[in-house]
Amino acid sequence: IVTPKETRQGRHIIKDLLIAPLPDDESLCPVQAFNALLNHPGRSGSNHLWVNSRNPAQPLAVNTISAYLRAILAKSPSAVVAGPRLPSLHSVTSDTALRHGIPLKDILLMGNWSSTSVFQQHYRHSQQTAHNISEAVL
Repeated sequence: IVTPKETRQGRHIIKDLLIAPLPDDESLCPVQAFNALLNHPGRSGSNHLWVNSRNPAQPLAVNTISAYLRAILAKSPSAVVAGPRLPSLHSVTSDTALRHGIPLKDILLMGNWSSTSVFQQHYRHSQQTAHNISEAVL
């Protein structure tokens, strides 16, 4: 990320994120995958994690990465619960982290959530029902 879009009082918010290896399952290990990508013989010497196939010397556009992530998100269980409108990647990842035992204070910090109540009321999908209660009652 060259410049993060999140700002607070006009200053960009920059946070370090440590991605640890998964020693129990190398096939799912993000560190192993990253190292394999860096050492791949077809890699063009680019310093970018995601390579622009049309011009490998240029980084991939944010809109292209966003389109890739939304296509993946559309196939996720969270999209089924949300209905026709896809939930944001930000809310899905935060909600998933919470369901997997990551402390709420860590999720709020790394996700730049303004408060616990904003996250709980507007973005925590796991507490929202997947059933149409009105249809069931009527």
